[in-house]
Amino acid sequence: MKRSGDSWLLAHYFFNKSILLLFIAINRRVIMRNLFFGLLLIAALQSPIAGQDALFYQSFAAPLSLNPAMSGQADGNYRISSVYRDQWRSQVDSPFKTFSVSADGKFSISDKRENKDYFGVGIHFMSDKVGIIAFSTNQLGLSTAYHKSLDKRLNQYLSFGVQIAFLQRNINYENLDFEDEFNGINAFSDTSSEVLPVNNFGYQSLSLGLNYSISPTKYLDAFAGVSLYNAAGSVISKIVNHRRYQAYGGFSYDLQNKWSIIPRAIYAKQGPHEQMIIGSHFRHQLIDKFSEAIEFGTAVRLVNDITGFGVESAIFSLGIDLGGSLIGLSYEAGLNSVGNRFRNQGVFELSFRYVGEYDNESFFCPKF
Repeated sequence: MKRSGDSWLLAHYFFNKSILLLFIAINRRVIMRNLFFGLLLIAALQSPIAGQDALFYQSFAAPLSLNPAMSGQADGNYRISSVYRDQWRSQVDSPFKTFSVSADGKFSISDKRENKDYFGVGIHFMSDKVGIIAFSTNQLGLSTAYHKSLDKRLNQYLSFGVQIAFLQRNINYENLDFEDEFNGINAFSDTSSEVLPVNNFGYQSLSLGLNYSISPTKYLDAFAGVSLYNAAGSVISKIVNHRRYQAYGGFSYDLQNKWSIIPRAIYAKQGPHEQMIIGSHFRHQLIDKFSEAIEFGTAVRLVNDITGFGVESAIFSLGIDLGGSLIGLSYEAGLNSVGNRFRNQGVFELSFRYVGEYDNESFFCPKF
């Protein structure tokens, strides 16, 4: 989930480390590097905290991180998707970086024409890195889904998916400075007596999901889904890996003059943290073939954390669909962030999707 928990950790740090702040307040760069990122994380490691999963605004461009039931749900026989997220580059030397790539495909259950059921399989890799301290999470997930045709006339499907993931987390302690290393003047040169937990550990995760889609008319497509990640929950090296609940929904409606509107909403909850993204995309068909189009939209991200419920950011996106390939770009402007220095810090996401053996969208699936 978007790092809404950082504001709580920062407050926790300032409460316990206020004396150290008085000594180094004269050095802005030291504050940025050693306090915000370094001791912030160590304060977190000293007591159990909630670890949050990384999520994308362009969630449908990383479908297996949104819902394992989307495995194989593509407008072709196979799909390759990737998303890159870059956060706080303008504020810190080493920004937060998240990268996802997945490949999935679908296979018919039967050669009989009346049986439109199929199943999908997929593999998903995600890497999430917090700059400077090199706090990284790497994940490899294997997923499968069964897509049941409920009504051929309405092109109605109900899908169920399962994902097993293997995760590894690592923290580089060499880049961290501790309060007992501060020499009282201008540097962290003394020896630290901190007793640190294991900085490299792995674990497994089970995720489940349901997805529903329907096309009652040639002008309207609708979709909705729910998913549960980290279904078993766990505590790893004092990090509480809460279950992540997600729900989403939306529809696509064809307007006049080759335009379509695609409103949608995504809700996620993990531990005490909640967020919702609400927005709409507009799609314009470039030529007679519906598969070639330009798509753009706006959205807002709302969060509910220790500071209360409110608008966190505004998001603007643009995508170019060439049928089998799609490139998406989004920019997220922070409206309420970790202190005024990080307001409007900016988050970029770049996505790419390729669909093999494209079938000209026999059913609708959101793309980015």
